[in-house]
Amino acid sequence: MQYWKSLRLVFAALVFVEAVRAFRGMPTMNRRSSVAFVLMMVLCTGMPAVFSEYVAEGIEETILLSSMWWAMLVLGRTHHQSGATQRFITLMHVGMLVALVSVFVRFWNFELGHLNGRFRGVFGNPNEFSHWWLGIGVLGLLGSESLRNVRTLFLLAATVLFFYWSGTRGALAAFVLSVGGWFLLHISQSFASQMTKVLLVGTVVLAMTAVSTDVLLDVLPHRVVRQESLGEGGGRLLAWEHAWQQVMAQPWVGAGGGAEERYFRENYTFFALQNHQGLSHNSWLAFAMNFGIPATLVLFSVLLWRLGLMRRSLFIMGSLPLIFSFTVEGWLTAPMSASSPMLFFVGGLLASVMDARGEASQTPD
Repeated sequence: MQYWKSLRLVFAALVFVEAVRAFRGMPTMNRRSSVAFVLMMVLCTGMPAVFSEYVAEGIEETILLSSMWWAMLVLGRTHHQSGATQRFITLMHVGMLVALVSVFVRFWNFELGHLNGRFRGVFGNPNEFSHWWLGIGVLGLLGSESLRNVRTLFLLAATVLFFYWSGTRGALAAFVLSVGGWFLLHISQSFASQMTKVLLVGTVVLAMTAVSTDVLLDVLPHRVVRQESLGEGGGRLLAWEHAWQQVMAQPWVGAGGGAEERYFRENYTFFALQNHQGLSHNSWLAFAMNFGIPATLVLFSVLLWRLGLMRRSLFIMGSLPLIFSFTVEGWLTAPMSASSPMLFFVGGLLASVMDARGEASQTPD
């Protein structure tokens, strides 16, 4: 599926069919809300397509995004404690199985399991593996009750090892943020106090690294820091700068679906010579290039709210790490990528697990 990506359409169709079946069994109020979400998606992504120079390509993007986001959102939330428990067990087993296969590939064929010396397993590149595993790490933290839990310690150790092998800075920072939120979740304090601590620590780290990258070299291995690319943001800062210029050219409605891919494909040689490959590596900028700033803000806000990630109990531990992930990577623009389903199924399950815990705590002994 990595190299014959058209095969993903088969599995996307299966997901859509299952979502239709689940949709028919939903309460009337939930069905209406689900239909409203689809209409919002079509409006936010379809209008830019109609006014763009590439109408057919934009409409294709609208159909793909609206259908897959709707299907994964319908299937992402479970409404019973037994369903949440079963989904949690399934996702954790899937995560462990994928990790084991990737580790096997690493030792069986080093060149196949690595890219430029960085671990990628069965994924296309190291960043894709790391941001995919981030969802498993966050889910495992929520499912643990104590840091002394053997499974929690194993998960933390495996995550550190995988991120060390892959050298992915963005996923590592997101997971550290999730661990910090996990600790704050067990401390009785106001949301303002929690956010103040997060912002204070983040500001201190950024200030230290802005003064000198030697600070990072003292505490992190070279394969993670990669000093030769840190100052240039690994090419991302250049891509972000040019993407932002494109956004400002059409900030209200964007250039239609596929605009980001067209721009970076047409300028591939220029960016390759500047040590950057790929697209914008930023989902916010990618959506803004395609659909404009207002539509991007509406799409992301409604999505996170519908997944249940905007609630206080999940915001720092679950929402912020995932937001950070798709801020430094552009995977959210591709609903059939490896990471997008993790946002929907892990994000939706995080809220379902919290709901199940709330119901259990209110049940009389």
